[in-house]
This record gives sequence, C-alpha cells and structure tokens, in this order.
Amino acid sequence: MYEGERFNGYLELIVKNTDIYKLNYAYLLKTIILVSVLWTVIIVSSLAWNIHDRHHDLMCIAKKEAITNINKDVAFRNWASSHGGVYVPPDNKTPPNPYLSHIHDRDVVTNTGKTLTLMNPAYILRQLMNDYSELYGVKERITSLKCLNPINKPDEWETKALKAFESGKDEVSEITTINAEPYLRLMRPLIIKDSCLKCHGNQGYKAGDIRGGISISVPIMSYLKMERHYIFIMVLSHFLFLCLGLAGAFVIFRKGKQLIIKEAQSKEALKESEKNLITLNKDLEAKVMAKTEKLRKAKEAAEEANKAKSAFLANMSHEFRTPMNGIIGMTNLALDTLLDTEQREYLTIVKNSSMHLLDILNDVLDLSKIEAGKMDIKVVDFDLLTAIKTTVEPMALIAANKGLKLNVEISPDVPTALRGDVGLLRQVLLNLIGNSIKFTEKGKIELKVYSPSPTLETEPSDFEKPQTLQFSVSDTGIGIPKEKQDIIFDTFTMLEEIATKRFQGTGLGLAIVKKIVAMLGGSIWVESESGKGSTFHFTTGFLKSSTPSTAAAHKEKIEFKNKHILIVDSNATTNQRIVEMLKSEGFFTDSALSGYEASGKLTFSTIKYDIVILDFQLADMDGFEFAKNMKSMEKLSQVKVIMIVAAGLRGDDVQCRALGISGLITKPIYKSDLMEILSLLTANWDNPEAPLLTRHMVLESRKSLNILVTDDNVVNQTLAVKLLDRQGYVSQVAGNGREAIEKLSKTHFDIVLMDVQMPGMDGLEATKHIRGAKECEINKDVPVIAMTANALRGDRERYLEAGMTDYISKPLDADELYALIEKYTASLQVKPESESTSDDVSSVANPVVKHRPAQRTSAMSLNIEKLLKRVKNDERIIREMWQAFVEDAPGQVAFLKQLFEERSVGELKKQVHLIEGMSASVGATALKSEIFRMEVALSKVHDTFDDDKQIQTFVENIQFELEKVLKEINSYLAKPVGKMF
Repeated sequence: MYEGERFNGYLELIVKNTDIYKLNYAYLLKTIILVSVLWTVIIVSSLAWNIHDRHHDLMCIAKKEAITNINKDVAFRNWASSHGGVYVPPDNKTPPNPYLSHIHDRDVVTNTGKTLTLMNPAYILRQLMNDYSELYGVKERITSLKCLNPINKPDEWETKALKAFESGKDEVSEITTINAEPYLRLMRPLIIKDSCLKCHGNQGYKAGDIRGGISISVPIMSYLKMERHYIFIMVLSHFLFLCLGLAGAFVIFRKGKQLIIKEAQSKEALKESEKNLITLNKDLEAKVMAKTEKLRKAKEAAEEANKAKSAFLANMSHEFRTPMNGIIGMTNLALDTLLDTEQREYLTIVKNSSMHLLDILNDVLDLSKIEAGKMDIKVVDFDLLTAIKTTVEPMALIAANKGLKLNVEISPDVPTALRGDVGLLRQVLLNLIGNSIKFTEKGKIELKVYSPSPTLETEPSDFEKPQTLQFSVSDTGIGIPKEKQDIIFDTFTMLEEIATKRFQGTGLGLAIVKKIVAMLGGSIWVESESGKGSTFHFTTGFLKSSTPSTAAAHKEKIEFKNKHILIVDSNATTNQRIVEMLKSEGFFTDSALSGYEASGKLTFSTIKYDIVILDFQLADMDGFEFAKNMKSMEKLSQVKVIMIVAAGLRGDDVQCRALGISGLITKPIYKSDLMEILSLLTANWDNPEAPLLTRHMVLESRKSLNILVTDDNVVNQTLAVKLLDRQGYVSQVAGNGREAIEKLSKTHFDIVLMDVQMPGMDGLEATKHIRGAKECEINKDVPVIAMTANALRGDRERYLEAGMTDYISKPLDADELYALIEKYTASLQVKPESESTSDDVSSVANPVVKHRPAQRTSAMSLNIEKLLKRVKNDERIIREMWQAFVEDAPGQVAFLKQLFEERSVGELKKQVHLIEGMSASVGATALKSEIFRMEVALSKVHDTFDDDKQIQTFVENIQFELEKVLKEINSYLAKPVGKMF
C-alpha cells in the first residue's frame, strides 16, 4: 500500500509539471505580444502628438502674421481718418474719388495754383494693399455689405464674415484656397469713429456702427513645406525606434521558441514515463525504482530549462545593452562638443529616447528576476539617515531644477541603526520620488518616515524582532482617480489620461515596487484625488542593528543645498554648452552674454551667486578687468571666479592670483575637468591659502596611467578610449582575450578594462590566464575591471572567481568608470615629490610658450568656411584680397610697432582699427581677435601708457599671428587657379 501511494504521488507530480510548462509558454507569449503592442502604441502616439503639435504651432504663427498686418492697416486707417484724409495731386492712378463728391472741399487749389484731391483712408489703403500684395503675396482688402465702389464688393467668404460681425463676432478666420493656392484668411470689423463721419456720415452711419471689415489672406504654402519637412524627420526617427523595439521582440520570440521546444521535449519524456509506469506493473518495486530514475532525469531537464531561461535573460541583457552602450556613450560625447541648435536638439532626442529604452529594459529584467526568484535579499548593517540622504540628494537637485521643493522628515522615534537590504529600499524610494517629480509641475514633494507603533525607550531592544517602519511620499501633482487606484500596481498598467500625455513609462515601475516591498516584509497603498496630488504609503520590516548608528540623536528635516553659478561668455554656443554641463550635474545656473549684463545680475539680482565662470574676452570688456572691478566691490568680493582663456599666456597665473581668481581653465572645456575643478574649489572654499586651480593641476594630480581596453565591439572601444583620453590616460586596445594576453605579455599596464563576452577567448578565460600564465608575469596582479551588459544574480561572483577585481555595467557611465580607475590606482597616482609642482599654465600645459609670445587667441588662423560664404564661393575675389593683404599687411604692422615705440597713443589707436578691418576682410580670425584685445586695452589709455609691457605683448602677439596667417595664405596662393580649396 505504501509503494502504491508513492506511485500515485509521482503521477501527480508529472501532471503538475506539465501544467507549469503550459503556463510558462502562455506567459512568455503574452508578454511578447504585450510588449510589442505597447511599444507600437507608444511610438504611434508620440508621432501623432508631435505632428499635431507642430501643425498647430505653424498655423498660430501664420495667424499672428495676419493679425500683425490687420493691426498695421487699422493703425494707418485711424491715423488717416484722424487727419480727415490726405490731399494728393490727382493723376491716372489717383483720380478724384467720385464717392466723395458730397464733400465740398474734396478738391482744393493751393496758393501756388496746384490742384489737390482728397484721399480718404479706404482709398489710400486700397492702393497700399494692392502694392503689398504684389510685393509680398499677402492679399488685403477693405470691404462692406453696403460698399459704394464695386471694386470693394465682398466675395462669398467675406460676405459670410461680414454677416457674422452683425451677429456679434469680432473676428473670423479660416484656411481656404485662392486661385488653387492655400491661404489663411482673417477678417476683423471696421468700427465707425467720430473722425470717419466726415466721409460716411451722409450714408446714415454713426460712431460705433460696423462699416465693414478688413480682410487679410496670408499664403501658407511656406508653412506647409516646413510642416512636411518636420513630418518626414519625425516619421523617419519614430520608424527607426519602432523597428528597434520590434527587432527586440523578434529576438525574444526566437529565443523563447527554442526554450518552448526544450520544454516540449521534457513534456514528451514525462508522458512517456507515465505510460511506461502504467503499463509495466508486474514488478512494483522495479517500476518505482525506474520511475524514480526517470523523475531524477526530468528534474535535471527542468533545471537545465531554468538555466536556459537564465542564460536567455543574460543574453538578452547583453544583446540590448551592448549597442545601447555605444548609442548613449557616443551621444554624450557628441553633446559635449560644440554643436548648432538643430544638431543639439536631434542628439538630445536620441539620448532621451535611448535612456527611455534602457529604463524599459531594466524594468523588464527586474520584473523577470523577481518572478523567477533570482533577486537576492542582501542583509547588511546600515544607517537609515545616511541611506535616505544619499538616495534623495540627487533627486532633490532634479526637483530643484524643475522648480519643486523636496522635503524629508524623519520622526524622532524611528530607529536608525538597522539591518536589511538597503539597496532595495533605495530602489523603492527612487521610483516613488521619481514618479512624484515626473507628475508634479509646481508645489512640493515630501518624504516622511515614522513608526506605526512607537517603541518605548524603557523596553529592551529585541534584535531578532523586525521593526516595522512606515514611509510616505506625497506630492502636489496630477493625482490619481479613485476608480483607477486599484490597478496602478498591476504589470504594464498606466492610466489612460497619463499615457496619452507627455509622460512616458512602461507601467512596470509600481508593479516592481509592490513586489520589492513584499520582499521587504511590508505592503504598499495609495491615497489620492485627481488634480490634488498623491500620497504613497508603504511599510518595511527591518531588524535592529547591534552596531550603534553614527547619526545624530535627534532627527531633523534634511535640507539640500547647492552652489549658484553665473556663466559669463559672449559666445552664445559656448555659454549654453557650459550651462548644460552644470545643469546636468544639478547646479543652479544662470548666464550672461556680456560684462554689462553680468554686472547687472550680480548687483541687482535677488539670487546670491557663489561662483562666476568668466571668459577672458567679452564682447564689451576684458574679462580680467571685469574680475578686478567685481572683486573691488565689497558685496561681490567673496564670489569665487573661474577664468576661461583660449590658451595659456605667460603671467596669467600671476595675474589671476593678484586679482583673487580661484581657477583658470583653457579651452576646449571638458565636463570632467570643469567638474573636478569645481569639486576642488568646493573642498577649499574657506581656505585663503588655496592654490590657483588649473587643468594642469587636475591632470598632474594623477599619473598618466597605461590602460588596456579589451572589447570586440568597435563602438565600445571608441567610447572607452575617448573617455580615458579626456582624463589624460594612455590607452591601448585589444579586440579579444588572446590579443589582450599578447599585449599583457610585452607591456606593463596599470589597469585592464575587460569585456566579458568576446569571440575566441572571452573575458573570464583571459583573466584566468593572466593570473596564472608565466608570459603575463609582469601584469599578474594588474586590476581587471569587467565591462558587462549582463544583469543576473551570480554574475559578480563568477567574475571574482575568475580573478577579476571588480566590474562596471554597460552602458558605461563616465563618472563610475573614473571612480573605479581611481579606486584601484590611487596609490599609483600620487605625484612624486621630485616632480615639478609649479602650476604655471604656460610652462606646462603649453611648453612651446617658452620660445615665442604665448597666444590667447583662436587656434584657427583663417576662417575659410566663413570667408567663402561671404564671397559666394568666388575664389578669384579671395585670391585678389589675399594678394593685396600679403603686400600691405607687413608694412602696416611694422608701422604699428613704430607708433608704439614713439608712444603715439592717438595714431596707434587709428592704426589698430585699420589693421582690424583688414584682418576681418580676409578672414584672419586669430589676428583680428588679438587686434580686438589690443583695441580694448587702448580704449582705456588717454595720453600716456600706464602699462607698456601689456601693450608690447599685444604688439608681439600681433606680429606672431601675422606671420602665421601670411604663411597659411601663401600656401593657398601657391595652388593652381581653380584648385585653391
């Protein structure tokens, strides 16, 4: 009887496993269909919304053009009527108006015998409107239902508009066609004023009556062409992203199909086992033993299937993250360069869309890991105050940039020394606060933490009993309707009114949050009302830690502060680029395009600026002089100044120290350098002995590390090398593990960045070889950082087991990469005392300065592109200008030097202005820039020089720039005619 019960139990287990396989197949198929449909709906909705929005904007612009023309005509009519009309000599174009015959002084004769006739406002406007239509295509008419002149008779559309005025409307507009061309037609009524009664009083009109209307017809073909161009770009970009998403779904389908085949095979094996066990019943014990063996094999097959599923998730993560690493990384590098507005707009769209796609991928993987039981609970000791502050602080910066306040309040009775998974708690807080920021336009966001049932201090601490904490995240955003609050925690659920607006998402965030909260031993719920904000509550169960908290005994509201920075640069592109760099890091920024504008903001603005980033050459004044004036004002003396120069000039560091300037940066400006200088500036904020901060100091503070980048993807190689170059690191590239081993056997490296999945020899195998092979003895202990797109449990353990030191996830984040490199090479980057500690920019960053006058001007001597555009690509004109310049310029600069030696200030100013004009004409950008600097300096000189050395430096720099530009011009002139460029 006992053996029979075991037999029946085995049969039930087989049937149960078969049902599970069916459920897995249905769930996988449903997930693929839902993701594909959701992705298509998002793309199509975004395309439709963008097209509609752009059409609306263009039609508004066309209507504004029509209104502007009407306002002009009404103003002119009012002016003419206020003067009783205008008298002009009659001719064929302007004969006496027969409709004014009732006016006794319609025709007058001047005291010189010249005959004049009266032109009433309508007469004048008709002639002006005809001329305006011929010149600009905008058709304008004055018309009336009771018009005297048949020329002014209204057409069908105008008749409807005039009748609408009689019923009370004050404006009629419509898009229609005139002579088969599209026009925006707009009409407003003409109201009789007292001054109009001179001509229209005899018709029975009185002041306030509607006489007729002014009709404007604006051609909108140009607007429609712009709209079609925009639609083409939007359709193309949305189509590309649609294809990318559907391609991902196709990859999932293929991988899933393979998994289903394996599951089907396992199912058939189980059915065969069941059939054999039912038919073979002679020897029950033998049958049970055979069945036990088969079940063991089936269990192994099921485990293999689970491993295949895990491998599928890992491969999907890798296949998606690898190209996303290239897209996001290269886009960030491109955005860190000088771009025009249109290019920056396109690249920003690419970056935002890529980050949104990466968020979707992360949500899907997180959900899969949780449902598959692959997400671990990592129990560690942590301090609650520190965890909340480090989690919320970056979100506070995002909220502040949106104009929102983010407050955190922790009840005094909340224990802060806890044990549990602080990473999962951070993930919940980031998701909830991120949602509040996304759906809140104004107001505030509050995070509160308290104990639902406070523990009395007299009670003994129970370290084994979970402490229940309650969190609430409230906002003043759009709110959630009560009938929708039960479904927002479901998978792939978004409210219709949210999904149709500009807010993007997968509908997975709150579903993941709910599952994580359950893993933390708590629950989550929401209180909300549409239009009045939301409050999400959740509870967690953490153990008390035996390690005392380092936090303060009394909990207070956590405040988030940052520096206010003013960027002053007359180059609008550079100005905007620096603003975007700083805003992306959470700084509060403002900008000014001139010294005059900056002075106004520093002096009168309600904002207290902490730092001014200042270009040395402003459009209206010298940057150093501006800094000197600013530091002389008591109110602004404590403001930190960072000066930007085009290249290091001997003595700049001395001048900066003398003026109290805190930092000196040379162009081009890189975000990493700027952030590091700001970090050093903040660290030494109250140190009066702090050294002048320069890029040279930043670069010299770390040794030029030799780093090996190992990756089989060319895009990933390029991205890593570019990021390393910006930090001053030396890098080499290997395409796979074997190439890496070959390079490591010959050259010493300070650190190795190793991709995990590569053809031939992967990163894990290569690392094992490095740690044990004799040929790699010189790099046996080199830190190896894994670069991986995998995202499953156990990956980190596998990397460490293979001998890797640490790992970084793709897409690569520049700051994370730099932090890892610094972590494992800090001891190598200490600068030896024997090395030079001078922070003189000119002597280190630009060693060539010791042999010639240092130039602070543009590195581009000739702006060929701008010059060609100015002369319509006519090489002959450029050749003649340059030949004349080559003959005349040396003599003019020699005369400039002579005037300086004679100290003839007045003549020197004239000569500087002359050379500036010559330089601008031939496109000598660098020479013109240096001339401009000298002209600014001379504008402050009256009769004698206060600083001969400064003017002498300008003269030397001008001579040097002239030599450079003459050499470049002569190289072009030597080329055959027609082949100069």
